[in-house]
Amino acid sequence: MDSAVTYIPTGMDAYLLSSSVFDAYHSDYFFSGIADTASGLFSYNTQSGEQTLRPFSAFTNVTEIDMSTGKIYNLKVNEVGQISINQYDIKSGTDSLIGMVNEPGLLGLVVDAVTFDANQGILYYAGVDGESIPTLFGFQVRSTPFTYTKQQLYTNNVAYNMTCLNFDNVNNRLFALGAAFDSLFNYTGSSIIELEINTGQVSVLMPLFDYPYYLAGSSSFDQLSSTMLLVAFDNAFNERMLAVNTLDSTLTAGFMPEGVSEIVCDNSEFSRQAYQTTSSAYITMESPMLYPVPASGILYFRLPGLKNHEVMSYSLFNLNGVEISKGFINNKVKGIDISGVEPGVYMLRLQHTDGSVFPASKFVKL
Repeated sequence: MDSAVTYIPTGMDAYLLSSSVFDAYHSDYFFSGIADTASGLFSYNTQSGEQTLRPFSAFTNVTEIDMSTGKIYNLKVNEVGQISINQYDIKSGTDSLIGMVNEPGLLGLVVDAVTFDANQGILYYAGVDGESIPTLFGFQVRSTPFTYTKQQLYTNNVAYNMTCLNFDNVNNRLFALGAAFDSLFNYTGSSIIELEINTGQVSVLMPLFDYPYYLAGSSSFDQLSSTMLLVAFDNAFNERMLAVNTLDSTLTAGFMPEGVSEIVCDNSEFSRQAYQTTSSAYITMESPMLYPVPASGILYFRLPGLKNHEVMSYSLFNLNGVEISKGFINNKVKGIDISGVEPGVYMLRLQHTDGSVFPASKFVKL
C-alpha cells in the first residue's frame, strides 16, 4: 500500500501541531514550519509543486481559510478573555485585526475547532464561552462593522468535547468529532456529530465504537463528495483513515501511511467550480433547491427570486469535475432530464444570462 503514497521533502524540521490548512482557492497546503535557519508559514502548491516559506508567525491551530477568497482567518484569546479575529491576505502579506469579542473568564481556545462557511463568510468556532457554556460562535468576517453570533450547544452528555469542525459548503451542514464523558468525567467514546447552526442541537451522525481514539488535528472534508476524513485508532491501536459519507452515514476504513500525523483535502476543483467562475456578488446568491433527492428521471429545482421567463444555462459535473451534460432552461420549466445519466453523485451549476453563477448543488442519481 505504501506505493500509493508520494513523499515530498520540505526542508522543515518540525511543525506546529494541528496547524495544517488547505487553501483551495490557490491550491496551497499550509502549515507552521520550523527549521534550523528559519521558521514561518510553509506552503506547498499542489498544482505547480512550488514550495514557499513566508515570515508569518501568527498561523496557529485555530486557523481557517475562506475557499471563496483565499483569505486566512486566525483566532487568539488574551489573558482577559478577549477573542481576536485576524485576517491575513496571502497576496499582499498583510495581517489585520478585523474584530474583538469579550468573553471574561475564557482561558483558551480548543485546537482544531474552527471551520469556514464560504457561502456566507462565517468563521465558526465550537468551544465554551466565558461562563464555560458549550457555545457555537459565528464570526461574520465579511460584514462591516464586524458582527458575530453565539448559539448555546445542547447535548445529552454531562460533558462533551468537540473538535475536528468541518462545514459542508454544498449542503450548508456543520459536522464535528464529539468526545463524550460521564458524570465522573470518564471518557465514554467518540462520534461523528452534526451541529444544528440555528438551534444549537447536537445530534450523533455515527458512533465510532470500533475507533475510540483519534489523531489530533487530523480531520478534513471533501466538499465534492460530502465526506468527512479522520485519522483514528481502533481498539488494538492500529492507525486507520476513516471516511464518513455524511449524506448516507456510511463509514469506510482504509490504509494510513506510517508517520502521518495531519491530513488535508485538496478542494481546489470544488473552489474553481463553485466560487472562481463569477463575480464577487456570487457569494450572496442562494443555491438552488433540488428535488426529489435522490433523483432518477427529472431533476427539479427551485430558485427564489427568478421570474418565469428568465433563461439560465446549466452544467452537470461528476465528482472528478468533468462536465457530462449542459443546456438551457428557464425558471418556469424547472426540470432537467437526467434519465440517461449513470447512477452516482453529481454537481449541478446554474448560470444566469447576466453572467452570475449560483453556488453549485449536489445530488444523487439513482
